[in-house]
Amino acid sequence: KTISAMKHLLRANSLFFIFFLFSGCNSNYNNRKEKASVLDIQLEDQKFVKEDSTITAVADMGITQRRFIRTAQMNFKVKDVMESLEVIEYKTRELGGFVLNSHLSNDIYDSSRLPVSEDSVLQTLRYIRQGTLTLRVPDEKLDTLMAALRPISLFIYNREIHAEDVSIQLLTNQWLHRRSVNSNSNITKAIEHNGKKLTDILKAEGNADEKTETADQAILSNISIEDEVHYSTVSLIFYQDSKSQLNWYASEKQIPAFGSSFISQWKESLTGGWQIMQLLILFITRLWAFISIGLLSYVLYRKWKMSTALKVTPIEKS
Repeated sequence: KTISAMKHLLRANSLFFIFFLFSGCNSNYNNRKEKASVLDIQLEDQKFVKEDSTITAVADMGITQRRFIRTAQMNFKVKDVMESLEVIEYKTRELGGFVLNSHLSNDIYDSSRLPVSEDSVLQTLRYIRQGTLTLRVPDEKLDTLMAALRPISLFIYNREIHAEDVSIQLLTNQWLHRRSVNSNSNITKAIEHNGKKLTDILKAEGNADEKTETADQAILSNISIEDEVHYSTVSLIFYQDSKSQLNWYASEKQIPAFGSSFISQWKESLTGGWQIMQLLILFITRLWAFISIGLLSYVLYRKWKMSTALKVTPIEKS
């Protein structure tokens, strides 16, 4: 009995120990799970904080490195177009800019010619002179140039200065170039280490060429944008009051038209008459059927009339 009781006691202790050990492991697992959850939350928070700080840094970079493309347009009236054209071109070169296009035109809206004598004619022209200029000046000198136009302007029809923010476009091209270069590098490494089949190599090289072209286009786009940022484009149209110009010309003598002699005209008349006669004969010939029917009808009518006259005459005598 004593031995049996000891066996039961030992079994009970073993079960209690196993239960206690299982409870401890479960508690440790729950603790580790809770710690892992806390760690994941901390990592997620750090990730969000890192992303938020990156976005903030990019936004700050865009704000502090703002880039603009500025353009200007102006339509105005001046005293003398030719003189103003030369002054504006000189001022543009003085400010470090250059002229893209320079054009001067005279639009004639009225022209008349008046004979003043037997051998002279007076021509009157009325026209409007207009000048157009397309300029590129350093961006920091744009306001200086626009201010220099005010003294020569008699009347300003319109004036506009436009600024386009290209900061995001420049940043986008930079990132596009970076991604294209990295992709090209990865494709090149893959060809060196894993390229076995010719078709796979050619396809990978084609992708690498596309990435290189994309990177080059991004660089060229940024170069073009930077050029427009550093040099502003100015478009100018200017007029002056209408003017008139008198021109003297020698009058043109009226030369009589050439006339043939009487004999030549007589010969031409005979020839023309004979041609008319031929046409008349041909026309009558085309009507031979109608003429034949008419003659036949006339002959039958005469015979019928004569026979009728012979019948009436005896009766009258009786």
